[in-house]
Parts: sequence; C-alpha cells; structure tokens
Amino acid sequence: MTESTLRRHSSTLRRRLSCRLSLFSLKSASSHNSDQERPKSRALIEGHDFPSGPPRAVREQVTKINDAAPRIVGDLADELDSSAIRKVMETAERRRDSERRKSIIQLGFRLAHLTGRQNAGQAWAESEKDQLIPESPTLTPDLSSPSPPLPELETPKIVEQRLSMARSRHSMQVPKPPPPEVGIRVGDFDVRLRKPYIYNPLQSNRVIRLLSVRRPSVDGIVGDFYYQLVTMSLDDPVPYETVSYCWGDSERKYRINLMDGSFLMVTQSLGSELAAISSHSKTGYLWIDQMCIDQANLAERAQQVKVMGDIFASGLRVLVSMSLPNSSLRSLFTLVDLALEYELNQKSVVDLQGALSDYMLSGGKTPRLLPPFWKAMVDLLRHPWFTRAWIFQECVLSRIVVFVFGERLVSLDPIVRLALATSRLETAIIPGIIPPGCVTTQPGFHQLYLIVQARSDRAWGKPQDFWQMLSNVAPYTHCTDPRDRLFAFLSLLEDDTVEVKPDYRVPRFEIWTDVAKKIIEGKSNLDLFSLCPRVGQEESLREGIPSWAPDWSKPEATIAFASWHRVSPFNACGGRQYGDAVHQDRRRTFRPLRLLQKQLRVKGKIIAAVQDAQLEPFTSLESWISRDLISFLRLDQALTHLASISRPTDAYPLSLERILKVILADGALLYDTPEFSKGVYLLDSELTDLASAYVQFHNPELVGSAPFQLAPYARNVYSLRNLSRVAVERRLVMCDYGRLGLVHQSVQKGDLIAILHGSRTPVVLQARADGRFEIKGQCYFEDSMHGECAYWDEDQADEFILV
Repeated sequence: MTESTLRRHSSTLRRRLSCRLSLFSLKSASSHNSDQERPKSRALIEGHDFPSGPPRAVREQVTKINDAAPRIVGDLADELDSSAIRKVMETAERRRDSERRKSIIQLGFRLAHLTGRQNAGQAWAESEKDQLIPESPTLTPDLSSPSPPLPELETPKIVEQRLSMARSRHSMQVPKPPPPEVGIRVGDFDVRLRKPYIYNPLQSNRVIRLLSVRRPSVDGIVGDFYYQLVTMSLDDPVPYETVSYCWGDSERKYRINLMDGSFLMVTQSLGSELAAISSHSKTGYLWIDQMCIDQANLAERAQQVKVMGDIFASGLRVLVSMSLPNSSLRSLFTLVDLALEYELNQKSVVDLQGALSDYMLSGGKTPRLLPPFWKAMVDLLRHPWFTRAWIFQECVLSRIVVFVFGERLVSLDPIVRLALATSRLETAIIPGIIPPGCVTTQPGFHQLYLIVQARSDRAWGKPQDFWQMLSNVAPYTHCTDPRDRLFAFLSLLEDDTVEVKPDYRVPRFEIWTDVAKKIIEGKSNLDLFSLCPRVGQEESLREGIPSWAPDWSKPEATIAFASWHRVSPFNACGGRQYGDAVHQDRRRTFRPLRLLQKQLRVKGKIIAAVQDAQLEPFTSLESWISRDLISFLRLDQALTHLASISRPTDAYPLSLERILKVILADGALLYDTPEFSKGVYLLDSELTDLASAYVQFHNPELVGSAPFQLAPYARNVYSLRNLSRVAVERRLVMCDYGRLGLVHQSVQKGDLIAILHGSRTPVVLQARADGRFEIKGQCYFEDSMHGECAYWDEDQADEFILV
C-alpha cells in the first residue's frame, strides 16, 4: 500500500476516534466548573456531605489520590487509545480481506468465461499470478510517531443542528432506487462502468442469438449466474432450449448484467424468473425473444418471425415459466403426482376422473366441492400465459413442453390429463353445484385442447386448416403488438398457395386486407366468407377493414356452413369459379382478383330479397348450454309468426319439420359423422323424429338421468341439441315466394341473397348508396344449396364491388 493510501486510512481512523473521544468526554464530564456539577462519588470523597468537614485521615488519602490521578489517567488513556486503534485496524483489515476474496473469485469466474476455460480455480490462480488485483500489505500503523492534532471538538448542540440541516436537505430530494440486477458483478465499480448492450446486425437470415448461461463454483462457493449473448446458425445449431413466459408490463425495470461489461433491461416478469429458469437449463444456452431479438429493430423482428418455427423446432425443449400462489402449488402438485401415477400405470382419463373425485368431492348425496384442489386447477388454467399469442406455435412446434413451477418441472401430458379429467368430473356433477370459476370456462382449457389437437395432427401428418385454427385461437389471445395475432402463428402455415411476409411497418388494417386478398387468390374460391362477419364488425369497418376481410382480433360470430378441409355437399354456385379464369399454377401472369382501395370485385347473381326479419335471433346461448331446447329454438313461436305473414301463393306449406330443417341448415354439422350422405343431410323421417323429440322433451334437468336414457326420444334430443349449434347468433327470415333462410342476426329487411362464383353457399349482401355492397356472411337458403338457382352462363353473371 502506498504512503498516501496509508495516510488517508490513518486520517480516517483519527477522525472516527476523535468523534468517539469527544462524546466520551462530554458524557463523563471530567472537568467541572462548579461543585454542583461534580459526581456524587467525588463529592463524598472531597467531604461535601460532611457538615463539619472531613477528618484529617480522609483529607490525606484524598491528597494522595489527587497526586496520583494524572499519572493513572494518562496511562489508562494511552492504553485505551492503543487498544481502540488496534481493534479498528484489525476489523477493517478483516473486512477488506473478505471483500477482496469475493472480488477475486468473481473475477476468476469472469476470466474463466472470457478465456474459454471451465476451471475457474485455474483462472483465479492465474489472476493472482498476473496481479490483476495486487495483494496489499497488512496495515501496521506506527503509534510512536506523532499524530496530527485532532480536529476541534463540537458541542452536541452544534452536531444536532448540522444533522437537522442535512436531513432537511435530503428530504427535498429522495434518490430513486436503482433497478434490480440479475447477473454477476465484480466490485462496486461495475455499476459505473457498465453501458447498455448494443446489438450488432445478424450476418444472415438463418443466424440467431442465444443467451449463454453459466454458474461456476470454487471450493463449494457458488457464484452468481453470468450471461452473455452469442450468435449461432440454425443450419448448425448447438443444443439449446427456448423459453416461453409472459411479458407482463412492457416497462423494462430489471437489469441483466452481461459478461462483456454491458447490460440489458428486461421486463419485471422475465427478470424475476430468469434465475429460476437458468437453474433448470440442461444445455447452458437459452433463446429468449426479449433478449435475443433487437426489439427496437423492426426489420430484424420481422426477419426473426420468419424463422421462429425453426427456432422452436430445433430447440431441445421449451421451458414454460409459471408462477402460482404457494397454496395452489401444493394442491396442484398433489394432483400432478396422482396423474403421473395413473399415466405410469397406463390407466385412462376415466380412471383418473374417479380418483380425482376422492380429492375434489366429498361423500354424500350432494357433492360438496373442496376449494383447494378446484382453486389450484382454476388458478392454473386462467394463468395469463395461456392468453399469449405466441405460446400456441411455441408448444405445437417444440419437441418437449415443460412447465417450470419454481424448483419443480412438470411436463405437458399430466397437465392435459388433469384438465380433461376435471372437465369430465365437472360435467358429471349436478348443475348448480359447480362454482362460478369452473374449469371448462377458463382460457387455459380451451387453449390446451387446441394445442394438443394441433400437436396430434402434426404427429400423424394430418393436414391442418390453418385459417380456421387462426380464427379459433387468435381472437382470445393478448399481445403487445396487435399484428402479432397473425404473425405469431405464421410458422404453422404450410399452405404454399398463400405467402404472408411479416412486416411491422405496415398498419394492421392493411395487413388484414392484404392477407384476405392472398387467401382468395391462393385458394381460388370464396370460402373465406365463412369467417365473416365477426363479433364487433361495426368497429372493424370503422378501423378501415373491409367487410370481406376477417378481423383476426375479433372472434367468429357464427359457425361456418362450409369451410376449407370440411366435407360438405353444398355447391350453390354450381361449380363456377370466381374471376375470369382459374389455373392451379400460382405463377400465372393474370390476376383474377382485382383489389383497389379495399374493394373486391366478384361475379354472380341476386336470387332473392329478405321480406321479413322480425323473428328474434337464436342468441340465448345459456339456454342451449343448459339443454333447454324449448327456450332456445322457440319453434312454436316461429311457426305462429310465419303462418301470419304467409301468402296462398307461397311455394311450400309451413310445417314444424320444414322450419326445423332450415334452422338446422339441413344437418350442416353432420359432415364428419357416419350419418352424412351427399345431397340430402336429413331425411324426412329423421326430421319427423327430431320434431317429435322437441315436442316430447320438456324437462332439461332430466338429461343424463336413468329415466331419460331409457326414453325412446333420448337419442334424438342429443342429436337436436348438437345440430342446433349452427343456429347460434343467427335468425330465421322469409324471402320472396315464402322461401325461408337462416342468416346472421344483423340481416334486416331489404338485404339481398346472392350466389357468387366461387362460393359454396349463398351469401347475404347489403346494398350501399354508392352502388357497392357489404357482405353479411354465408347463409342457408331453401332450394339453392346444390346449384338449383345457378341457371346462368358464366359470361352472363353480374359484377359486384364488395367493400
């Protein structure tokens, strides 16, 4: 240690010792100005309490003590000063040695990482040898040399005044606490020297960044996690894992220290869980979108989205970060252990359902729910992670999905088995016993079902209806950028006829419009209309999205009559293609679809107009869920109203079977059942049986009971309830010549029924004052579903401009 450093330490010690001695002198009152200030013991010795004065012997003894007092007090003071200085110096040296050892160990970890060596002990030894932190000699102050004079003592009153002034100054400016830090630090200077990490451009489209994670240890001392961003090619990847988590608040409050001396700011949700995630890493390399992608670079974000599927497919597994209350975790782990035991013994979900009843239900005639286990499943399935847009492709494309619950890992399979078993147990309970937050209404249950279905389809090579899947999943997700409701799923798009390039510089309404155009061009049909209209269609129109383009942020309003990859005999256009001509080669030079200012030009004919739309729509979904078909269908009310407006010239007489056939869209939802037959969905005899079951069935509470199962109409009641789903959010209308139709609930009197080239079902158009049309979606219309009304030649079709 240099002389100046030693002088500085000595000065500091003198100031501290001076302060202590000043306080000691003020408290002991070694010099007194009056007799009243003398201590009582000294007053007794000096005879102040003797009325006639002290005896002679006492006075002589006091005189001797007074003569020896200066020498004794001086010796005691010298000994006190030397002892205090030595203790202070020894304490400071011990503290410095501890800090120095910790700094050397941390620097050894850092040196081991930077030099590529795994042996941190070797790096530590070499750092000592190279004198990266030189060893300092032990402080041995020279007590014999004269010390500088002590500073002038201050009275307690002055000290208190200065402290009061300092407190008042600091109260005016409260310093902002530093952000929480994650990662290694080497001394206090590390905070001042670190700078924000600067992303370098990626060398190619197939290069990604990975977060290197290391946690070395020396002599049983475990160091902090230290991180570093490295680049890697997807064509020759090292083993790595991907991380799936919730962004939460977009404000970046946590600081991640990197080994190159820089730092990254991340959101609180990631910063608080990064250490737990890192501890479960098998490979030492993690891919985290928030850190491995330059989020401020829109071009890089778009490019990385293109290879997102390869990133998750090439990873060893995906770690899903989950944080739940401790009380729910204990109950959840009990259920998970039970599910793992039944899975190990190759028992079915039905067997697991029976075992779960012992935990989640008590004995007795009326089941009584036990809150802890139900609450654990509800807390799990309503976790915000299930509403993220990106998790769908993360779980579908990854080889293995693992949930991280603190220190425990749980795979996807037992979670899915628990969700299915609890849902079956939930539906088996008497209605009214289930609490409001039941399992099947949580977003996680819906998401898990779709994820497992998509993973199964990919495993068996089954083609996926990407756009129908997107329509089912995207509206129920949340994302920071609304365009990610499409971009987050593009890695699952396997249709070569539709090419979508993510571009975060384009507004959302332009992206939706452009994608709809490419779908129609690539598919060479108008089946896209099956996804229109959406819930909140008026809001989408105000935002600039045309009526013929689905708004992927809004859920579907109805169940489609016909869609891609769906077996359907409907062929309302008689096989006519949209546009002037159609060729399967996508490299054709002509454009059958002309898009100008969000306009879509199509060809076809108007075949009818809506004359009556006064019947209430089938919007009582609660009645359908509760199996109250009488309140949901209201066939008696429909029959009475239509009979009152019918004319003698109408083509067909009214009957309960005829109305039921239109409401069920001729059994449109039988497309994947053995009862399906081309040309006619429901035979007349089947319609008669369904109408009879509707008349006989009056008590929905009996559904599932033994008497109901034995009833001859039980099977028809189940079929009627299943087939009537197609009528939800639709209404029954009467058109020209008394023909009936099933249309979207927004259709009004005066709207038009049209057959367009390329559409397998009729569509409803609403005329505008400027001669253009808005589309109101597909419809079912009597005597027009199989080409009966498509009587014109293709060159005789009219042209419609849709907006």
